[in-house]
Amino acid sequence: MRRDIFTADHEAFRDVVRSFIKRDVEPHHEQWERAGVVAREVWLAAGRTGLLGIDIDEKYGGGGNADYRYYLILNEELARAGAHGPGFQVHNDIVGRYRSRLGTQEQRERWLPGYCTGSRSRRSRSPSRGPTAICGGCVPSPHWSGTTTWSTGRRRSSPTANCATW
Repeated sequence: MRRDIFTADHEAFRDVVRSFIKRDVEPHHEQWERAGVVAREVWLAAGRTGLLGIDIDEKYGGGGNADYRYYLILNEELARAGAHGPGFQVHNDIVGRYRSRLGTQEQRERWLPGYCTGSRSRRSRSPSRGPTAICGGCVPSPHWSGTTTWSTGRRRSSPTANCATW
């Protein structure tokens, strides 16, 4: 079904996402499922392809494009491929919003460039668990100003890879 909410630019982006998934996700997804963790390389590849931080200001290495339809396309194509493991949805849809909107200037300068390149990513702990990889086993993590946010992946990823590590 053709939807009229996407422009030619969106469809070109969809082609980029499909190529990325075919090249960088599908060949490895089964192994990630067995291991229970995705490889950091896929995050770096996603950053190089421009799939992380699409809405983050360009001065931090993001795309500077607030059009949420790009994230929608990325999420649709990952779902179409059955590739839940990488967890780009949490990275882009939740973590980036915290970091870009609630962080101090120093925090944004420190964290957002790595966030956009994939070198500071939130890696899924259990790809096959789907949504529970996001919520199951979360650990409250102190966050600036006494606020609490949630961090996943503590057991299998480095502290810098957790979504609430500031």
